[in-house]
Amino acid sequence: MDLSIQEFADKIFQGSRPLPGFAEAAEAALQELRPRDREVLLRRLAGESLEEIGKSLGLSRERVRQYEARAIRTLRPRLVHFIEIPPRPECLPLREEDLDVLLQEARREQWEAWQEFRGSFSPEQDNLWREYWRRRGDPGRADVWEQFKCSLTENQWELWRAYRSAGAYVRRVRQKMEKARAGEKTYEK
Repeated sequence: MDLSIQEFADKIFQGSRPLPGFAEAAEAALQELRPRDREVLLRRLAGESLEEIGKSLGLSRERVRQYEARAIRTLRPRLVHFIEIPPRPECLPLREEDLDVLLQEARREQWEAWQEFRGSFSPEQDNLWREYWRRRGDPGRADVWEQFKCSLTENQWELWRAYRSAGAYVRRVRQKMEKARAGEKTYEK
């Protein structure tokens, strides 16, 4: 691992300080990770982008992000005893301006996820997609949808789930925005 122990601890536990024994525990925990998770995490910590790793491994950006997240989720419980976590500052409610920025970012992420999913269609899938939307109100529309779903690859399903997840986040931010406009306090999580 080329990172210093402090940098590694900071990447896994933002803003924390490693205690004695952290380096040994980190090495042991890294060895316990699944090989793909370990490779993705170490490459991300070395500064490679999601796209670079995805291209070299034949994965989508979203799948690389998922591997990285799983690795971090696995490491945290194993290393938390070797970290000094600073006290959290008092959490302040979000302002409408903050929520507006979050909403813009969420919409952009949703649009990018949609573009990535839509860009993965084969010509046949594109025709099925168009046919599905042409048949509004037609009883045969459900059959076209089933054909379309059956034509999706596993990678396309991952992209679809990423798009749906981004859409759910947009809805949550909108709900918080409505609460803030109604005068209620709303927080990040």
